Formats: sequence, structure tokens, C-alpha cells
Amino acid sequence: MSKIVIDRDVFAALASDTRIKILKQLDERRKTLSEMSRAIGCNKSAIHKHLSKLVENGLIEKEETDHKWIYYSLTGKGRSILHPEKFKITLLLSSAVVSIAGAIISAYMFLEERAPQPLKVLSGENYSKYSADEVASGGAGGGMIYALLFFIAVSIILISAAVFLWRKERNMVMGGVSDK
Repeated sequence: MSKIVIDRDVFAALASDTRIKILKQLDERRKTLSEMSRAIGCNKSAIHKHLSKLVENGLIEKEETDHKWIYYSLTGKGRSILHPEKFKITLLLSSAVVSIAGAIISAYMFLEERAPQPLKVLSGENYSKYSADEVASGGAGGGMIYALLFFIAVSIILISAAVFLWRKERNMVMGGVSDK
């Protein structure tokens, strides 16, 4: 999701209680002018002026169909203004995915470094890639295990935060706290 720019005109468009009611109505589903007029309890000409202002500022879009009806619906910008918490959840989950990818790469590098090497008995070379001191001290690939644990911990924290925010939002809507 891209950055939302709220300039003076958008603030002016959001300064009206009627326009906020329109945005909340369109959050449910796309609607016609008549449907919004009935739902809000305002005459059609006033609603039309408010709709024009919202379309002009990119918060809603006008959809003309093959029939005589014209539908209005929220744009991404309008939806983001009504639901900024969804952006937070998306950001947390995408960060968790990146962290999980880091954990997978760290695990691969750790396992690749720790993989047993084929014995070269005939050539008389060392049988072990690492000396006993390196293995005992964790010097051979010891940093990779810490990176792996770090990425796993970060992933768990980010996913937990996203689930917490999602549940909080869901409880607000289900519990009747939402002001839709």
C-alpha cells in the first residue's frame, strides 16, 4: 500500500459530517445517490454536491453502469483513511515474512556450513573440516545459529503483534464499539 497524501483539499472534504457519513455508508458496499440519500436522511441535491467533492479529492469513485444507475464506491485512499489499522497489520505481516525468509536463509547457511564433508581417505587429508577446538567453541558457524534464533524471534513477535491488532479490531467491530 502506498503512502497516503492528505492535503488541504482532502482535509476540507473530510471536515463535513455528511461526507464522513457518506464514506461510512460506502464502506459497507457501493451505493447509488438515492440509497445514500435515504440512509443519511438528506436530499439528493445536497448528497450529490458532497459526492462531487469526495470524487474530486479521490476518496470515492463514480461508476457508470450500462443501466441508468450510477454507483459510488470507496477508492483505496478513502478506505485507507477509514481503516488505517489494516495498513499496520499488513506492514507487520509483510515484515514477518521478510524475517521468516531471513531465518530460512540463516538456517540454510548454518546447515550448509555444518554439513559433513566427504572423507578423502586415499589422499591422506584431514577427516574433519573443523578442528575439535573450533567445534567445541562454536567458532565454526556459531554466528549463524544466533542469526537464525534472532530471525525466528522477530518473526514470532511481528506475527503476534499483527494477530493482536487484528483481534482488537475484530472485537471492536463485533462488540458494537464500531461507529459505522
